[in-house]
Amino acid sequence: MTCVAMTDDDVIAALLCSRGRLRPRADTMQWYHMRDRHRKHVNRRAVLDAIMRMTAFLDVFDDVMLRERLFYAINRIDKPLLCKHCGVRRLVPRHVTNVAKLSKTCHVSVCVNKLKGECSYAMHTNMSDEKRSRRGEAISRATKGISWDERYGHERAAEMRHAMRLAKLGKKQSEATRLKRSKSLKGRKFSPDTRAKLSASNKARHSDPEFRKLHASRLVTAAPKISRKLKARIQDGTFTPCITNSWTHCDVRVIVDGIEHAFRSTFEAAFWLLNQHLAYETVRIPYEYDGSWHTYIVDFEDKRAKIVYEVKPTSMLDEPRNIAKFVAASKWAHENGYRFVIVDNAWFASNASGIDYDKHACVLKGMRQFL
Repeated sequence: MTCVAMTDDDVIAALLCSRGRLRPRADTMQWYHMRDRHRKHVNRRAVLDAIMRMTAFLDVFDDVMLRERLFYAINRIDKPLLCKHCGVRRLVPRHVTNVAKLSKTCHVSVCVNKLKGECSYAMHTNMSDEKRSRRGEAISRATKGISWDERYGHERAAEMRHAMRLAKLGKKQSEATRLKRSKSLKGRKFSPDTRAKLSASNKARHSDPEFRKLHASRLVTAAPKISRKLKARIQDGTFTPCITNSWTHCDVRVIVDGIEHAFRSTFEAAFWLLNQHLAYETVRIPYEYDGSWHTYIVDFEDKRAKIVYEVKPTSMLDEPRNIAKFVAASKWAHENGYRFVIVDNAWFASNASGIDYDKHACVLKGMRQFL
């Protein structure tokens, strides 16, 4: 009999019963070489040729089974499905009677164990609080008073503790878990024996060469990601760097009407004391310097008059980085209908005498030169 080319719909109709299951023995090669006594108009050889045509993308692999080709043909999938855990190997077919299915992972032990862990976590998450409580009580009764050393031996217990330390390294906690731990530890006092055990455990963990090596490698990997996140948060205004400058170690705090206000320098504090209607560090402007992009946080903003102020000593105005900031700020001000004003030593020489230094002695050190 001459093999006739079949459409995809004809192939699926020839393979499936009315209930949507595979016809008996359709997953074996013998079925395609036998004549269909009930449906004589169906050419099984043509069905096999059509299946091979529909799954031609699998020809690059050597270990493709017929059941796997049936799954791709019936579901009209035109590319191989890869294991979500390794992303390299194909999903393998499941041997279910009269059903063409693929497993959820490849058959490599590492991926299988990951799938088991996901299933266990899902089962525990979907478990009711009552059932979870009963299960925890049963485990507690079975293991009460039995330490790992007694249960597994000293050597095995040490290996398990070491594996747990490495597994927890860099592990992120949810906000609910962090809040729960904070509440449980608040006001809690450890006995001297417990503090000694905690100290010994921390020393052992941080002195472990493997722990240090893994910690260092993860820091190297995480550093660019952390930097990108911080820059994005600074840019959108959800994060402002610590008020203490790392290069000046300056931390100026002034109290007005019982409210404490922190500033990065005595110049900024003095300028705000004389202009208390200004908003502090509310404007973020991106600027390019030395081949990379940064965020410039302008010192003060007058929202009504639409003016942004930058407070800088005259000696720092010609620094290349500050020049790049000023250029970007001037451009931003022009595009947004603002004026950009630099407040330097000349302004303080004319206005520093207006501050009450008896109330705000913390700014006297920086302003003494103008008095």
